[in-house]
Amino acid sequence: MTTAVRSRRVNPFLLPAATTSRFVLLVTIMLAAAGTSADLVAGGPSRWLEPYIACDRAADAAASAGGSADALAVTYMDCLRGVGLDRALVGLCAMALVAVAVGALYFARPRLTIRRQHLVPADPVVHAELYEAVARAGLPGRQPALLLDVNRRSSGGRAFGHVGRRYVRINIGTLHQARRSGDREELDALVAHELAHLRNRDLDLTNLTLATCWVFGGLVALPVLVYTALFQQDRLVDLGLRTLGTAVVIAALTTAVLRLREHYADVRVTTPADDPPGDDPLGGGPLGDDSPGRRPRRLRPLARHPSDQERAEIVRDPGVLMRWMPAETFGAGIAAGLGTCHLFETTRLWLDGVGNWERTALQLAGLVYGVPVAAILVAGAYRAALLALAEGRRPPRGGLAACALAAGVMVGLVAAPSRMSRPWAESAAASPGAALIMAAVLLALCLLFCRWLAATATSWLPVARARTLTPVYLGALGPAALAFGLWLGAWIEMTVMALDTRNVVNGLSALFAEFFDAALLTGLLGALLYPLASWLRYRGDEPARALHLDTDVAAGLPAVRIRPLVALAPAGLVLLASAIVEAVTPLPAVSALIAGAADGTTGTQYDALLMRLAALVGVLVGVTFIAAVVVAVAVGGRAMLGPSHAVLAALSSAAAAIGVLVAPVAVEVCATTPGCGAITPARQVGIVLLVILAIGVPVSLAGAGLVGAAGGVVRMVRRREVSVAPPRPPRHWLRRVAAGVAGVSVAMWLVFAVLSWLGQNGFLDDSSGSPTTSAASKVPPPGPAGARTARAACPAVRTLTVPSMVREDYRLNWAIDFARMAESDRPFLVAVGRAGYPRSRDHHGEIVHLTRAVGQYCVRT
Repeated sequence: MTTAVRSRRVNPFLLPAATTSRFVLLVTIMLAAAGTSADLVAGGPSRWLEPYIACDRAADAAASAGGSADALAVTYMDCLRGVGLDRALVGLCAMALVAVAVGALYFARPRLTIRRQHLVPADPVVHAELYEAVARAGLPGRQPALLLDVNRRSSGGRAFGHVGRRYVRINIGTLHQARRSGDREELDALVAHELAHLRNRDLDLTNLTLATCWVFGGLVALPVLVYTALFQQDRLVDLGLRTLGTAVVIAALTTAVLRLREHYADVRVTTPADDPPGDDPLGGGPLGDDSPGRRPRRLRPLARHPSDQERAEIVRDPGVLMRWMPAETFGAGIAAGLGTCHLFETTRLWLDGVGNWERTALQLAGLVYGVPVAAILVAGAYRAALLALAEGRRPPRGGLAACALAAGVMVGLVAAPSRMSRPWAESAAASPGAALIMAAVLLALCLLFCRWLAATATSWLPVARARTLTPVYLGALGPAALAFGLWLGAWIEMTVMALDTRNVVNGLSALFAEFFDAALLTGLLGALLYPLASWLRYRGDEPARALHLDTDVAAGLPAVRIRPLVALAPAGLVLLASAIVEAVTPLPAVSALIAGAADGTTGTQYDALLMRLAALVGVLVGVTFIAAVVVAVAVGGRAMLGPSHAVLAALSSAAAAIGVLVAPVAVEVCATTPGCGAITPARQVGIVLLVILAIGVPVSLAGAGLVGAAGGVVRMVRRREVSVAPPRPPRHWLRRVAAGVAGVSVAMWLVFAVLSWLGQNGFLDDSSGSPTTSAASKVPPPGPAGARTARAACPAVRTLTVPSMVREDYRLNWAIDFARMAESDRPFLVAVGRAGYPRSRDHHGEIVHLTRAVGQYCVRT
């Protein structure tokens, strides 16, 4: 192997190994599959639908017998919560059982291996050459126990063990061959390879991987198939296909982990030979399965040991281990869709009465599974970006990974247990148009997320100051988990709405309105602006590190010049122009816009006024974004992170316009508008701010790719590369000021976001509580019961269960729907409708507990 080839061998040990990512994926999918399989079996043929329908029937019977609507709603929700508790206990107990079984097998396997293979300790005197080979390998720390397999006459070995007990097994044939030939090179190579597993700290990972595979087959797959074949034969095909598909995924991940660990051990040893020695977890020789009596490797697609040719290629080019694998991203999507949907279904009713319980439960479910999924996705993006930067190539765009992620989420949702109404596949088949459009929205969100991962890796890797790059990887997990978990939960909730109502407009508009949620918006903004935080670490002198193997020359990654202050220039120009126009015109522009609607408006008209103000500032946001794109193209090259700067410009412009133009007018008009007193002016200003941010973020994200595309067009026209100016001397005072301003801004935003989230989700009530006259009072009273079916009374309820931020529209819409329900043929709907209609009409009395009960009841109509 030439020196030129060796100098291009990228060091794969600067970031967490791909084996760790795939092991996390294996455990996540196995636990999710265990919980969902137990849920499907325990739910019976109706898939838990029958217990929910039993609660519906009990509610109708209680309503026919009489009683207050409030008591009926409480009793009904208690019944549903009991079913949800049973489902949750089934899933959690199944997960706990398999987790305990994996742990027990992890500790038991080394002893079982020693006993089953009749391994004996190696004697330091009789087998001195073995101990000398270990000493030459130079393993630091505690030495492993050396064991001999006296029954195997072929060459080979294996490292295994658990925490506190490490073993290296060597076949007796390896020692005999070394003694006969007098050449100990093969023995040294084999020992070095096995000790490389200890250096890589992958023995525990290997042991847990094998234990997970066996436990899934013995405690999940086999019991499900046997029970279904004996007691639920009509579901054998359905459950059998689900179990078989999961088993294939588990087997493929197990194989991937075990094969990758061998490659990392080979690279750790850095053996230059074309046929590097190795070990076989299944007991093969140093050359793998090409030994006599073995089938050719090509006939074993799930072989747990790579071929000699594959291993030699990885040793020549370790960068193969750092590629962003679509299969890994696809599995992460499966885990996200499968786990989030199941956890939400089993825990949603536990939070009844705690604010906006469905939204909160879905956010929590998304965050729980967002952590392991983000660990997988961030690792893949960072490894691929490091490989590209080290080789001088363009960082990855993540398009293929995004497609795989979206496909995996869809597969996971289809494989998840049924919702309280019907399975995902049936809902999609009933509304194929809505399903396709929401799937396209999911693909767009995945593309944006993967592009953000690539931008984050490209900006943070060059400025890392630690010995390894692991700290910057860990730093990205928090923003990635927040962003992924929150937007995935929002997309699932709004997709359910679109499919249930068979109206994609409902789903898309509600998804847009979901940006009003302060938690989602905070996570999204934090993720979008996180790449810019690397500017605080940028000094102009990139730290040198061992980027390549087989060379003592340390190198630095090419840094991306980040100038976040440049992004404030467009926002400042827009703000200045707006202030000048507002000051010099005889009648201020904003006041003129709303003058015709300011007198005698009702609360509903005032809500339309807020939307008009939002549209006005949205124009400013669009102008600012275009200006930011123009600045990015003009600077060109590696000088800016275009998408992130465009987002920062748009949001800063929106915030400035809110403070100067909108806030004073909104407060003044709200103080003199009938019906506006139901919501405090502070909350109305918050509504406008969130509307602006909800416009600015999607617009900025939608045009994120324009920066790179426009820059490429400009360079093509000029027929030359845009020159990159040399870095300026570091200005530490500027960074300290920027850090201080950023800290104060973050603190202020978090205070507003927390208060806004508490208000949105019902934990705080900032309304005056006094009855008001509004459009809801004009809703006609309900007619006689039985005038319409429950199916006719319920279609819009799914949309209305998403609380509106504007109390006026919220009461008006519920007054209409309560009147419809009071005319239905279901006793429970009639009782709740007649109790809720006067409360929503007169803005007098709490209706949230009634809307929750009705929302759950109407899901199954």
